[in-house]
Amino acid sequence: MEYLKNVYVKNTSPQSLSDDINEVVAATFLPYADKDKKTVLKINGNFDRIYPGSNTSPWFLDKLLGCLRDCGFRYILVVEGDLMTFRAYNMIRRTGLINILHKYDVPFVDYEDFPRNDLEIPILFNDAQLINTPVPHAHGIAKISCATKNLFGILPVFRRKYHRILSEKLIEVNDAMSMYTIVDGTIGLDSESTRRGDPRRLNLLMAGWNNLKIDIIVSWILGYDTPEEIPLLQMALDQKKVDKDIVLTGDFIKKKNLPRFNFKFKHSTTRKIAMMLENTFLEDTKSFVWLETQLHKLYHAYSFKKKRADLFQGEWMDYYRGYEDIMK
Repeated sequence: MEYLKNVYVKNTSPQSLSDDINEVVAATFLPYADKDKKTVLKINGNFDRIYPGSNTSPWFLDKLLGCLRDCGFRYILVVEGDLMTFRAYNMIRRTGLINILHKYDVPFVDYEDFPRNDLEIPILFNDAQLINTPVPHAHGIAKISCATKNLFGILPVFRRKYHRILSEKLIEVNDAMSMYTIVDGTIGLDSESTRRGDPRRLNLLMAGWNNLKIDIIVSWILGYDTPEEIPLLQMALDQKKVDKDIVLTGDFIKKKNLPRFNFKFKHSTTRKIAMMLENTFLEDTKSFVWLETQLHKLYHAYSFKKKRADLFQGEWMDYYRGYEDIMK
């Protein structure tokens, strides 16, 4: 079980991504996987628009599915759940990810209406080997969103009720599931939100079998000096759910040599007001939740329109070459 301490970090680029994913998967997943078992990929589906750094990217999903198919994995599902502002089926179509799934004859499953266990985890994940494919983000509540935070999407669509106890709930879900995680660190999202942030080209892949250890390394890469600065990681360390005994492998064996990006986490005025209201009795009323959801949709649409020109002209656009049809 020594491999559970390992976090594999690999430099990548648009030109080498396919070979790099093959290398990471061969080193960290294949020795412990069963190609004949149902394999479920939980993607990161934050937005129903093409927004660099928000969702698991088409190029990453393309190369990962190609790698798995070449290695003999046949029973593969890609899954995601709904958000209150959009259905997962709409997200997979509007972002063009459906075209990648068609390429490899991989079905997409929205597990929103599946039966769930006592922890509200869909039974779809029972007896499956799970691959978690998060993207590094700044986040308005969690400060960073990556390996463990991506599991929040496994909970039912009305999961915002857990924002008040976000770290506790993430630890509970993480404890209840075992999985392999490979991080799409080609592009991350800086600033505050997974739907309003600023894309950053990171050129990284990260992988391992312990989400909390991966998140400790991700927090360092994103610019935090100690994991205790992240509420989830502070709680996990205090509860001894994770320790700092991490073995770096891949292109880096010393933490000090890892690339670092100064992600500028900040709360916008809009987010501060929303958080204040969510911590009142209003959050328990259906009419308030409905109204705030509609305002979220309008605000995200406005923000996207305002930022659109800047979103699609940065250095990260190198990754989109060859995926122009998806952009259209």
